[in-house]
Amino acid sequence: MNTKKLLLIFFAFVAFVQPLLALNPDNRISQYGHAAWRVQDGAIGGNPNAFAQTPDGYLWVGTPSGLYRYDGASFLAWNPPPGQHYPFAIANITALYTARDGSLWIGGGGGLSHWANGKFTSVDAPIAEVEGIAEDGEGAIWITRSHMHQFTGPLCKVSADIEQCFGESSGIQSIAAGPIATDAHGRFWIAGVGSVIEWQGKLIREHFLSGARSPDSSRLLNTTMAGGEGIVWTGESRTGPRDGLQRLSDERWSPYTAPGFNGANVAVNTLFLDQDHCLWIGTENQGIYRIHGQNVDHFGHDDGLSSNFVTRIFQDHEGGIWIATSEGLDHFRDLPIVTYSSVQGVSADYVATMLARRDGSVTIASDTSMSSIHASVVTPLKMPPWMHGHPTAMLEDDRGNLWIGGDGGLRVQAGGQWHVVTGSALMGDDVRSLAEATDHTIWAEIIGLHPRLLRIENYKVREEFKPPHFPAAFFVVTDPHGGVWLSFLDGRLMHYQTGQWQELSMEPLVRKYSRIGTIFNISFDSDGTLWGVANGGVIGYRHGRLQLLNERNGLPCARTYAALADLHGDLWLSTVCGLMRIKHSDLERWWADPESRFQVSPFQAIDGFRAGIPLSHPAAVRSTDGKLWFHNNSVVMMIDPDHLPYNTVVPPVHVEQVIADRKVYGTESDLRLPPRTHQVEFDYAGLSFVAPSKVLFRYMLEGYDTQWQEPGTRRAAFYNDLPPGNYTFHVIACNNSGLWNKAGASMQLRVAPAYYQTNLFRVMCGAIVVALFWVFYLLRLRQMQQEFAVALEARVKERTRIARELHDTLLQSLHGLMFKFQAARNMLPRRPEDAMQTLDKAISETEQAIAESREAIHDLRSEPLSEQDLATLLEGIGEELAALQDTNHKSPSFRVIVEGDPQKLYPELQGEVYRIAREVLRNAFWHAGASQVEAEIRYDKNQLRLRIRDDGKGIDPKVLEESRRPGHWGLPGVRERAIQIGAQLSFWSQDGAGTEIEVTIPATVAYEEIRKKQKFAVFRRERKL
Repeated sequence: MNTKKLLLIFFAFVAFVQPLLALNPDNRISQYGHAAWRVQDGAIGGNPNAFAQTPDGYLWVGTPSGLYRYDGASFLAWNPPPGQHYPFAIANITALYTARDGSLWIGGGGGLSHWANGKFTSVDAPIAEVEGIAEDGEGAIWITRSHMHQFTGPLCKVSADIEQCFGESSGIQSIAAGPIATDAHGRFWIAGVGSVIEWQGKLIREHFLSGARSPDSSRLLNTTMAGGEGIVWTGESRTGPRDGLQRLSDERWSPYTAPGFNGANVAVNTLFLDQDHCLWIGTENQGIYRIHGQNVDHFGHDDGLSSNFVTRIFQDHEGGIWIATSEGLDHFRDLPIVTYSSVQGVSADYVATMLARRDGSVTIASDTSMSSIHASVVTPLKMPPWMHGHPTAMLEDDRGNLWIGGDGGLRVQAGGQWHVVTGSALMGDDVRSLAEATDHTIWAEIIGLHPRLLRIENYKVREEFKPPHFPAAFFVVTDPHGGVWLSFLDGRLMHYQTGQWQELSMEPLVRKYSRIGTIFNISFDSDGTLWGVANGGVIGYRHGRLQLLNERNGLPCARTYAALADLHGDLWLSTVCGLMRIKHSDLERWWADPESRFQVSPFQAIDGFRAGIPLSHPAAVRSTDGKLWFHNNSVVMMIDPDHLPYNTVVPPVHVEQVIADRKVYGTESDLRLPPRTHQVEFDYAGLSFVAPSKVLFRYMLEGYDTQWQEPGTRRAAFYNDLPPGNYTFHVIACNNSGLWNKAGASMQLRVAPAYYQTNLFRVMCGAIVVALFWVFYLLRLRQMQQEFAVALEARVKERTRIARELHDTLLQSLHGLMFKFQAARNMLPRRPEDAMQTLDKAISETEQAIAESREAIHDLRSEPLSEQDLATLLEGIGEELAALQDTNHKSPSFRVIVEGDPQKLYPELQGEVYRIAREVLRNAFWHAGASQVEAEIRYDKNQLRLRIRDDGKGIDPKVLEESRRPGHWGLPGVRERAIQIGAQLSFWSQDGAGTEIEVTIPATVAYEEIRKKQKFAVFRRERKL
């Protein structure tokens, strides 16, 4: 077993063995936090009959339909692990018990079963209904039974999964037994038939309720409970002088009675003694009762209980009380804020005003009555006989005299007598607020028909401050230094001391933070700091400094109704979003830096706070015991800063299941998820039942996350497309008091890789990529070599052709000219005319030689031919040849015809086509004797076709057959160029009818756009260009 599992078991054991917490017994049941789960709402699948809580923190509930487990969020039907089945005993669960070894014993209509170490075992015994389960000091398990098919005794000891039963032969006369209770001395007290059986080793005694010495078969007791000081309680369904709730004390049975309660009239189903020795009574038709000393409290269906028929009561590790009823489950827990209303005995659900008295009590006045709360006890008070309406203001001066103001005037109770304040008529007016200065002067703010401020001494008005010279105030308070403060509806504050009035302007705060609003209430802490509350936040005034506390400082909301400091200097704020506590250290930091922020966690409805607007003054008071009292105009709320409920139980944490791609997996160690898992969900729980909605979580997936994730109260973690690998999921939680279980829970899992995510696959892919690059490199190298060879061969051929043309044309012409010039020189003396003819021929041949030279030089030029289209180039040739022709002979007409959509030709190919056309056109212009020459260019989808035709004398068939004229290389050059570019060349000529030459080139070779679209030229058939 690894270290993490050992730590988890250790923390679970610590949580189990530590002393249970308890509910505050001074509070009424109605003042506890209450939650109900009803069967009809589907919260649980059957009527609950039994409770147990195991060391891992789970709460188990037994029902007729099986076993349910509660994790703080829901009750889930629990099923055994795969391969195991429910024993027959779980068909109708009637009893549950957690042994000291942490295992769970389950009793039902079919017998007894044991769940330990992940396995179910059934106890071999005759079929009977298990009523109760208990463990003795030696760790042996005992059960009580009823409805036995084979009578062997109602009390049995379980050893090695075998029952050893005790009955009449052992001194037990009862034919059946109910639940078992254990006292502080280890004795068993067993509910029998008409008796309670006392069992401890060899000591067996039966205490008969009726005083008879034989069991009454019609009086099967429902329950028994051992209390302190030798007192034993029992209960039954029947009611009467000797029935109902009975108590055994000094060997005598008697009905339990208390003021307003008679146990003989209560049909008892179950009893439970909590950690404060309060006795809880579950009845058949009256809900629950709780007995604490001589105080009896009641809570029934009309108060919110799921049903008045109660079957079982249980207390969990955190002190919460669970109630099982015929209709569902109920849970009670302590609240930080205790509420007082008409349910708890307050005269009415309306707070006109309230007052903290010097004796520690708090007096609450409503419309027509008054109440006093002292030591959690609510006592009704008589309304003063002179009070015609309801009180609007109360004050207890430093002499202990009680001042009460209302629409009946203002009076003082001193020495048991009521005294009327004289000096000012108050008929038709109300006293809004009262305050006492350090010089014992009483100040009263009057509202109504004649609003004014009164200063009172010795029960007489000594001074009045009236409008218009003095505006009507909202309320009046006094500070510890003898000053008097007034709040006005427009947000101003006025201060009075030593006869001088001075305004405390809110303008600096308004300029900085916009509108603040009316200051509803003012209070002072022990050092004289003023705290005012308004819609815009909390105003603080100390040593001449005025500051505003609002959301920018960390408050969840700014609208505040009351501010009150406790005895430690912490400031408590009643706001629209809850009751907040700001520690004294944070306040000092705020005074030093008005922009500082601090963490504030408000007490909200789940903590007992009830939001509302307090219309009367004051909105909050502090009693002499340090408790703080707030009201919302309908109920009074109390919080004790020195005794806040603190949950000391570390919440156990569990990973409950893993869901991967909608398939549910267990939480066994080393979970393996299949390849290509896309969605993974971890469901976890923090088992704290005081306030499950306040349980916070943190989780981290080691191997993926780099820091803790903060999901808040969410109980699931989600991950998408986790890479293959090993992971460890950690989750921790804190309870409602912020106590963290830092060990938490963890589990390991592995996401298996797909074949393409393995290292072998990566290596193979890498090898293939390297091989492909090598093959591409070799092919490319081969292509480059071929292209270089082709280019080199083309250059060699071109140079050879040019050399041949120069040799066959230009050089031959020059040699012929040299001979003609020599002949003309020889004939000049003797035959001048012949010499002149010879020179004329020589000049004509010279012009032809110059043209041939120009053509040869043109072939050698490197100027690009791709900048113009083919038709433009041919027109240029025609114009050039026509210009040369006009010097000697009339030039033929020439035109270029274009058909189809012109395409951009591959540059090298266009140059070769241009040279072919130039050679053909030169022959047509110079040698054909034509009158018309045409060049037709046709751009087809599949080919480029060029036709050049003339109407000249044609070409000698012998020349066509031999592809050349003796001494000339024009036609062979045309054929060589056509072959080089992959074109088809055809000639047609007829003597006297002209000549037509056609050049056809495939589009994939000729058109540049098509050539660019063809990828991977390495794998294509090699082209000529």
